Order: sequence, then structure tokens, then C-alpha cells
Amino acid sequence: MADLPLTLEELVRKVEERTDHHGDPLGRLGAAVAMAADLDALGDNLVGHFVDEARAAGLPWSQIGTALGVTKQAAQQRFVPRDLTDAVLTRYTPRAQTVLNEATTAARTHKHNYIGTEHIALGLCHDPQTLAAVALEALGTSVDALRTAIEARLGPPSADAPPVPVFTPRAAKVLELTMREALRLGHNYIGTEHMLIALASYEGLGGDVLRELGATEEKVRAEVMKVLSAYMVKRAGGNA
Repeated sequence: MADLPLTLEELVRKVEERTDHHGDPLGRLGAAVAMAADLDALGDNLVGHFVDEARAAGLPWSQIGTALGVTKQAAQQRFVPRDLTDAVLTRYTPRAQTVLNEATTAARTHKHNYIGTEHIALGLCHDPQTLAAVALEALGTSVDALRTAIEARLGPPSADAPPVPVFTPRAAKVLELTMREALRLGHNYIGTEHMLIALASYEGLGGDVLRELGATEEKVRAEVMKVLSAYMVKRAGGNA
């Protein structure tokens, strides 16, 4: 087996650091189960990152499936973006869940039978107090500017608008990248800041408008890190 970035011994130590080393064995077991779930998600997203890279290089699903040791159909089923699962939703902060709800509301309000990246962007505009909104403000724009620019470019109403609009493939991919950003930063939650980075990094109307407003992936990522650092310093000062 190739050398891994983490050894079992290091993982055991991490679990013990999260709990009382001499405390309840069941507490440590629970912490180990939670960490294993995080590692599973990390592994899936690690492979997904390089699947995306292979697709961007023009490789067909048949070759990707062969590299993964599965059929073309199995590779597509695993890595083509799909709706959020309950397990993923539990990682979303209340404010991030509100973004998803507001994205659905925006699609219904504009009589669209789909939820696109533009609707996710509108969902981010709902609360000016989120970390995503703070990051946008620091970049010289605002949620109001984002909302105005998005609404000016929304598509016409759909011919048939179902009670529950569905995520487009691009929007579903943004949500997948949102989780990947959280894992990249080592966070056990998914917040509005991760959604903002994902939107700015991917194709679609939401990302296009962000970049036109100067909120590129690189700038957004750097500003999110600054906002998070400032938040942690403030929190530490409040707990001192």
C-alpha cells in the first residue's frame, strides 16, 4: 500500500484529542465513527476531484469507468451530480439551509421549473449577515448588487412550473463542490461561505455574474479565509 498522508496511529490520536483520553470508551467510539464518516466523504470527494479533472481533459466515461474498475454506467451514476441526500443536508448550517430554501422560493416566484445556479445566488442574497455576504462586501460588491444583476438576466417563466422545481445539473454540481470546499478547508459543516466559493468556481449564470462583479474564485477564496480568520479571533476573544 502506498504511503498515506495520515496513519492509523495519527487518526487514533486525533480521536483521543477530541475526547477525554481516559473517559468513556463509548464516547471515543462515537468520535471514531464520526471521523470515519468524514474520511469516507473526503475519499469520495478526492476521487470526484480527479474525475472532474479527467472529464475536463475530454476523457469519456467509458475510460473513467475502466480506471475506477467499474462500468461506464456505474461511474456516471456515482459522479454525475444529483440531488442532496439527507446525510449531506445534516452538514448544512441553518443559514446555508435557508439559502437552499430561498433558492427554491426564487425559482417558484419566477415560475421556473428548475433551480439553477442563478437561484442559488439569489438564495445567498437573502441574509446580509452571512459570512458569504460579508466576504462579498469586502470584495467591493454586495448581496444587493448580486441580486440586481442576477434578476436582470433571469430566463422567462417555464411553460410548466411544478410544485417542487428540480436542481439543474450545474446547480447540483455547485452543491457537490460546496461540500468539497468544506472538506478542503477541514470543516465538519457546510456554510454559505463554501457555497459562495463553489458558485464563483463553476460555470453557470450565478458564477458568471459573480465574476463580472469582480468576485472571482481566487478573490472569493482569499476573502473567505480572511473572514473566517477574523471570526475565529473574535470568537476566541469572546471566550477568553
